[in-house]
Amino acid sequence: MLLQEFQRMETFLLPHGDRERSSSAETDKLLAHISGQLSFFVRGRLKMIEFFEQLSSLGSLKQWMNFEDLVMILEEIVKDHMKGFHHPLVVSLKTVFCLECESLCHMLNAQIKISSWNFLQATMELYQAHAKLNEWGSKIPIKEVALHIPQVKSTFGRSSSKSSPYPPIYTWMYKLKGHLLSKFGIYFYGVLGKQTIPIELKANLSKAPEDIFNR
Repeated sequence: MLLQEFQRMETFLLPHGDRERSSSAETDKLLAHISGQLSFFVRGRLKMIEFFEQLSSLGSLKQWMNFEDLVMILEEIVKDHMKGFHHPLVVSLKTVFCLECESLCHMLNAQIKISSWNFLQATMELYQAHAKLNEWGSKIPIKEVALHIPQVKSTFGRSSSKSSPYPPIYTWMYKLKGHLLSKFGIYFYGVLGKQTIPIELKANLSKAPEDIFNR
């Protein structure tokens, strides 16, 4: 209903009268147009919140997840909402929203490829996830923060320091990528071992968030 009202305003707010009234009408028309596009962004964000809540509930149940279905849901969210906001004034919102969705999609696909022992495809998905996360991180404004701020409970982890310049969702997704790298290392240890010496491989794997092999 809100979107229909914005579209109605955009249709009927045509410039007329003197220069001042014409300028005002054009401004109102622009605002109506941008507001209509922002409604797509808000709905897309709400869908992503629902998606993360679904991930959280599935994880808490500790049951088998159908990652293919999760990827399909995520791709559907992008398809339904990405084309709705494209005005230059909201392009930054679109870029960040796109990077968030694409990063998560690549990581879910990486989980699928790792579980199916597909070394090449898993490598490519992890590389793409890493690239998208880095690009997303470069667009997050770094704020000055005070040191020694106590940690607080976060939705996306056990604790989150207020001094972190990144939003909790970004930090959580970066940790997820790290855990996938750890899983990748243990699944394809034999393949990786043929491409380097054992000491160097163990040293690199020990830097992962979860040193599964040495543990």
